[in-house]
Amino acid sequence: MQVVAPTGIGKTMTIFNAAVKLKNRLLREKNINYRIIYSLPFISIIDQTSVVLKDIFKNNNIAISGDLFLEYHHLSDTTKRDNRDEETNYRIEENVMLNDFWESEIILTTFVSFLEVFASGGDLLKLSNIANSIIILDEVQSIDAGLYKYINWFLKMLSKYYNCYIILTTATMPKIYQEGEYKNLYNEKDLENKLYLNSNRYSIKNLGDKTIEDFICYLRNYLKENKEESILVVSNTKKMAYQISKELQNEYENELIHLTTATIPILRKKFIKSINETQNNKRKIIISTQLIEAGVDISVNTIFKFLSPYESIIQAAGRTNRNYELDELGGKIFVVNILYKNEIPSYKAVYVRDTKKTGGEMKMNATKEIFDKEKINESDLLPISKLYFDKLLLNNYWIEIKKDLISENYRDFGNKIKIISDEFDKYSVFIDIEIDSNDGEKIKSIDTYNKYLNIKNREIYSKDDLYKKRNELKQIQSEFSQFCINISEYETKNIIEIDKTNENKIIQILNKDSYDYKLGLKIYDDKQHMIF
Repeated sequence: MQVVAPTGIGKTMTIFNAAVKLKNRLLREKNINYRIIYSLPFISIIDQTSVVLKDIFKNNNIAISGDLFLEYHHLSDTTKRDNRDEETNYRIEENVMLNDFWESEIILTTFVSFLEVFASGGDLLKLSNIANSIIILDEVQSIDAGLYKYINWFLKMLSKYYNCYIILTTATMPKIYQEGEYKNLYNEKDLENKLYLNSNRYSIKNLGDKTIEDFICYLRNYLKENKEESILVVSNTKKMAYQISKELQNEYENELIHLTTATIPILRKKFIKSINETQNNKRKIIISTQLIEAGVDISVNTIFKFLSPYESIIQAAGRTNRNYELDELGGKIFVVNILYKNEIPSYKAVYVRDTKKTGGEMKMNATKEIFDKEKINESDLLPISKLYFDKLLLNNYWIEIKKDLISENYRDFGNKIKIISDEFDKYSVFIDIEIDSNDGEKIKSIDTYNKYLNIKNREIYSKDDLYKKRNELKQIQSEFSQFCINISEYETKNIIEIDKTNENKIIQILNKDSYDYKLGLKIYDDKQHMIF
């Protein structure tokens, strides 16, 4: 089943409702209790979707327990399943098993955790529990175009041999399946006439080519002339986002919100929450990277989107005039092609890499054709989307990775189907910081770090000690990860000195001046920071 609908019309509620109805029907007709696996591309979206699902449970008086609902990703806490007292909570060991084996009825997870399960021998227990599941892939446009044929094959195999039902959903549906291979939740006539033709929340205009310095100058003037508007800038790189925020910080300190993966997760959540809580009565200037594009429920007046693939632009567009609060065509999206000083487009560094897998070159060529027009309205997008995805033909990549699968060359196959490619060595940097909690108390990250080290370095004398240590590390994993940032040696060379003798690649920053509360890790400052 496919669900194609404009951004911001409630796809999360719609598809979850459809999955629950299908689950209940299959229980009646087949006497099989199907599991629901809800998969999303980014952790920031999972946090928000988790809140929505928990509200659904709460409104229906359904108690949330470990065997009902599991949130699974590398930042999730496997031991905190519900709000009941300790006597009725699951023991840690049982929750760890639920987490590792995917035994819960409803699982909320990432594309990485779900789609790569087949390529990892260590995930065979999860793979077995995917049988008899209703699988939702939400925001499916985030998957590399070169993987469309693999996704087509993989999901068909799950459907045929694992008795799974598949729901794909997005505002910009890639051509993963041909007509006749799927059913639309909305019929074609309703999709075109009722959803898209009647959706007219924003217009998209092309600002042309600009250097980053020219763009900052343009943005500064726009902010002065439009003092009541909330603004979102979606940059192609963390470095450019940092540069923009740094330039505007002194002038707009109270309104400015900076969101990139150089911000620790605990503060990213806090900043996104602050946008939602105040967006109707206080101006916001949000400088972000692509992490804001899909599924993050915010709405602003105007968006400046750096030129990127079509689907990325449309996803970003869903962050303006989301609920017609600005009336028809009240939302504005300006697409700008940011050029480096040598006139190379900034999108090349992000989207035109490993192009056989990503489809980046074809995507960018097709996108530039689309936005060669002066203006496009939301109601025009359905036929444009269809033409765009018709152009992305990437059979060669599937043929190549299929050969690895047939020849049982699993290592190369696994590397080629990775949702996130590890092009450079990554280092997990722990930030020594003190922040205010929601109840006004101070949270000192160093306390969590020391607690983690005490458990990690504790000696083991028996099997019981081993199990206890493992479970305690699981417990603290989520808390610890809230203060970590993954950085590559490549993006931090000549700025951060890395101790390569550290085998675990977990490094603590002892210099507190290395992190800015508003702008995140100062990896783009001129001065060098020592990491130990």
